[in-house]
Amino acid sequence: MLFTPGDRYVLINADDFGISDSANQAIMEMFHAGAITSASIMMQGERARAAAAFCRRYPSVRVGIIRQTIEQQHLRLISWRDIRDGQRFGEW
Repeated sequence: MLFTPGDRYVLINADDFGISDSANQAIMEMFHAGAITSASIMMQGERARAAAAFCRRYPSVRVGIIRQTIEQQHLRLISWRDIRDGQRFGEW
């Protein structure tokens, strides 16, 4: 992409690539459709290896890494579900 000084643009990043099969599928589809600029892989996600394999298969995609390093005992993830049908994302 080439930009001139007066250009305006929007970057759209898909977060939590690698957290679940459904998130991976949605992000891969958005990459193929050109609907997102980049994504961030959640390395602790259950499907991070599948997300990384997609990145190896398509080296032109722009992907960053999320690495959680701060532990907070008062915020503990009890369960994690895929987002579907308006259900809650997880329980804190």
